[in-house]
Amino acid sequence: MQATHSKSKKTVTQTFRIDHDVQETLSSEAKNQRVSLNTLVSNVLNDYAFYGRVAERYRALRLSATTIGAFLEVISDEDMGRAGSKTGHKHPAELLSALGVAVTVDNLVKALEEIYLRHLRWFDHCMVIKRNTWEIHLKHGFGQKWSIWLSEYFSSMFEEAGFRRMEPTVVDRTYTTLHFQPLPPYTSNFSGVTRRVPPMTRQGTESLSETRSD
Repeated sequence: MQATHSKSKKTVTQTFRIDHDVQETLSSEAKNQRVSLNTLVSNVLNDYAFYGRVAERYRALRLSATTIGAFLEVISDEDMGRAGSKTGHKHPAELLSALGVAVTVDNLVKALEEIYLRHLRWFDHCMVIKRNTWEIHLKHGFGQKWSIWLSEYFSSMFEEAGFRRMEPTVVDRTYTTLHFQPLPPYTSNFSGVTRRVPPMTRQGTESLSETRSD
């Protein structure tokens, strides 16, 4: 089997030997998803390279939505908020460092889609609006308590990065909207809406420009 890995618009062709039943399963799944086998395998390798390998070291759990829902039913709003705030102050920086990614504001923003949406699947949609006051919109399907978790986790994350949390914070059953104001010395020369987040900057690499829509 050949897999193509994309990085900075460069690809390499690599040959792997796998079990026949694995190849049959992957081929069947590729047909179900209506993608090529190469695309499916590349996605699987991408998931491991940019999250899975670190998840194994940290003994991360992949829980179903049903299981998460069961936890949320018995946890109070106050406890969800406290847990989100405590975790958000240290977990994001530890995660980026473990992945070999520079802990910068730009990379934290890009991590919203590259890690928290694509790999962790904490929400289904993410939009970041950068003006004098930043707005972060997160859409999910886990209910009010999960909105509280997201609100406190990401508020703490950006506070650690030198932002001030602004009101109003909108939290409902399917949506979390956060407002932040950058504090000196951080300044943003970007004004617009980030709809598609580009790859994060790895340690020792040049920063990539952000996608913008005026």
